[in-house]
Amino acid sequence: MSIYTDKMLLVIGGEEIVNAFFVEKILNEGAREVRILGESETELQSLRESLNVELGTLNQKLRFYVGDRSDNAYLEEAMAGVDYVLYFPAVPRAFDCEVAPAENTVTFLNTVSGVVHSAIDCRVKKLVVVRTGLETCHLKPETSDMPALLAALMETVVVAEARYLGPDSATVICCARMEGNLRPETWNVKLIDYAFENAVNGDLLIQGNDGIERKPCENFEMRL
Repeated sequence: MSIYTDKMLLVIGGEEIVNAFFVEKILNEGAREVRILGESETELQSLRESLNVELGTLNQKLRFYVGDRSDNAYLEEAMAGVDYVLYFPAVPRAFDCEVAPAENTVTFLNTVSGVVHSAIDCRVKKLVVVRTGLETCHLKPETSDMPALLAALMETVVVAEARYLGPDSATVICCARMEGNLRPETWNVKLIDYAFENAVNGDLLIQGNDGIERKPCENFEMRL
């Protein structure tokens, strides 16, 4: 039996990441429903059209939500009845960080914390927060490294929340980090499957070219 059998999954963000290969795999393994929450109606519509073409009748198990992920009431509506949450935080761009660094830092970290607390309040079984590395992959050498710093702080906030919950919490929270020259059609699937199946509170899971490395909470270190 798959870890997704009869489960409901909510994906927050990641419009550039989520693809038919990933969604079809989960639905074919018996997921009851996949929900996708994004802030851009245009990007979600494009994703919806792409998935409708690729998935055929499986798209009946898809639901799309457009809304502000910093709105806890809206998050909890989308999380109602959900077993797993996969969260791709939208790290501010270098330009935004340079224009208003303090404001963007506070807003970003508050949004991450809000998603974490909504998952806890909704008694989600497992929350996986993913750092993709996309915040730095297009930067020029002279560009600010603020996005990478914010992504590292995000991991620290998530792990701190998991430490506070402890090992007996109804909700398991972990971070997953993608590194290396990874193929987009497969890199997300292997790491996410591993996180939902094996992670415990406070884990940091790192996927590079050589496989997945698991760092338990007590061995966590912040990395830019």
